[in-house]
Amino acid sequence: QQASQQLVHEILQKVEKLPQRLHKLVTATCEWNPFYIEELLKILIEDGVIMKDAAGDVWRVDLDKLLNLRVPPTLTAVLQARLDSLPLAEKITLQQAAVVGRIFWDAILQVLQGEPQPPTSVLRSISQRELIYPHPTSIIKSTHEFTFKNSLLRDVAYETVLKRVRQAYHAQVADWLVEALQANGRVDEYSAVIAEHYALSGETTSAADWYTRAGERAKAQGTPLEARRFFDRALEYIPPSDRERRWRALLGRDEVLGLLGESEARQQDDEALITLAREMKDDNRLAEAYYRQGYYVNISGDDRLALKSYEASLEAAQGAGNQRLEALVLALKVVSQTRLGELNVAALTAKEALALAETLEDDTTMARVLTNLAVYYSESGDIAKAAQLYKQLVETTHRLDERLGGAIALSNLGYNYVLMGLYDPAMEALEESIQLAESIGARHQSIFTRLNLGLSFFRNGDGNTARQELEQVINELKTMGDNFGLAAGCFYLGLTLEESGDAQDASQYYKNAQRIFNESGVRGYACDALAGLARCSLVLGQLDEANQLANRTWKELEAHGAKGTEFPILLYKSCADIFEAMGDAEKAKIAIEAGYTELMERAHKISDPSWRKSYLENVPEHCAVVERWEKLSPDTVQHKKGDGNGSRKEI
Repeated sequence: QQASQQLVHEILQKVEKLPQRLHKLVTATCEWNPFYIEELLKILIEDGVIMKDAAGDVWRVDLDKLLNLRVPPTLTAVLQARLDSLPLAEKITLQQAAVVGRIFWDAILQVLQGEPQPPTSVLRSISQRELIYPHPTSIIKSTHEFTFKNSLLRDVAYETVLKRVRQAYHAQVADWLVEALQANGRVDEYSAVIAEHYALSGETTSAADWYTRAGERAKAQGTPLEARRFFDRALEYIPPSDRERRWRALLGRDEVLGLLGESEARQQDDEALITLAREMKDDNRLAEAYYRQGYYVNISGDDRLALKSYEASLEAAQGAGNQRLEALVLALKVVSQTRLGELNVAALTAKEALALAETLEDDTTMARVLTNLAVYYSESGDIAKAAQLYKQLVETTHRLDERLGGAIALSNLGYNYVLMGLYDPAMEALEESIQLAESIGARHQSIFTRLNLGLSFFRNGDGNTARQELEQVINELKTMGDNFGLAAGCFYLGLTLEESGDAQDASQYYKNAQRIFNESGVRGYACDALAGLARCSLVLGQLDEANQLANRTWKELEAHGAKGTEFPILLYKSCADIFEAMGDAEKAKIAIEAGYTELMERAHKISDPSWRKSYLENVPEHCAVVERWEKLSPDTVQHKKGDGNGSRKEI
């Protein structure tokens, strides 16, 4: 109230003997809204209640008019009253400007009025009334740009235009904007504005085209929420019979839904694309639709179902002679085959994908193929090769300005660094990945990278931060329907809780992880979770259960080896610890020797000496297995040290 009184005094400072009645009238009516106060006082000036002398230096109040004054009860009514009091030419010009938008140009008003020149003098008069303001520069060449003082004023003016007149105006505005902005090279920037004008004019086909264009631009600019709104609007205006337009808009929305992690909606769009491609009898489109479906099913954790989609995509791609898509699908098959433990088949598929990608000589395709092939190398034990590929991919995606690809490569690079005990560079890569993903609105990728970040916190000894991060990520992954990510999160949180001494809660998370991995057919990762359950049972004093779970883990290792597991050396150490606790020293020794052999085979694949040293000395279970092996086999250790090939510091 005090500020309102001060504002009235500021505006009417030239009034001699300001009547208390006027003061109370304004402050009581305007509900302490400064814009309301300004507009009401301007009405009083324009209606002659407040009068200026010829020089404008002295103002006075006509008390007779003040006594008979009827004040508009709302701000909208005040603005309506101001509009109604304008000369006809000014009112019409302001209404036409309101159809254009809060920002408008004199050249479009010339078109709407059908005059040979812009209404310059009228606009000057409206500006003097402080209803609009001129801009010093204009985004459209050879025009003068203006803006309404307030969006509410523009809305009030817009509502006074008859609907049938509005529709015709909107069509003219849309056509003019397309022509004028194309000449300025800024038409894509204003595609959403153009789309809205076409929509309001009733030209739905043009509106759909421009909304689709706006969606594609928003997606490329890294604003997926905005992109989704535009694609939704486009699809509202496209009839089922217009298959070409529906395909383009659906394709754009499908990708955006994936970025946002809206799994159910994404799956529905995948199905819609498959149906549409079949209706169009287009093998290229059918291959693309199945490729997208397989990719998102893979993310959701069902690798066997993903493989079915990939096979359908490959069949269509081969029928269409689309080698680029064939290479991309083959690379994705490698990921699913690896997770399912089909490593020999995955190796052949990887070779086929790489050979095909090399014939295409396309950097973007090669980068995407290598991203997925690196998963195979990582999970088959050659994590150093995977890390080297990801480092190469980071550079390639940066050069190509592939921000999503860059975020994926950095996330995977950080993960491989964690596996090698390189925790500082891991944190750096993961944090950069999250920043990059968030800059383009890739919510799902950001959340998935935070899984790796949680693992990195755990390995770095920061259990509290790891727990907080992983608990939050698990909740988000549940809502997104990402089963694989959810299982991984449960497993990492189990590791964190186990390390902090909370074996009871850790056991529950391991059970959840094992169940989801088994349901998804991811045998290796399920074995990791099984070993976690065995360790927790041992800590809780449930020796029989611990022994039973350890023997199940050992049978898995004997039958399939450690390939396809996430923490292979931890598996061997877990079995050895439990066998030893049960009094079976011989079996514990066998487990340690097998774990040591596996560790050395993996270490030998790491050509970088500093990486190899970190892998052997910075990962706790690796150090433990080496130390126990040395105690078990002192003669062998001494012999190998003499050859310069055996100790952990020399390997």
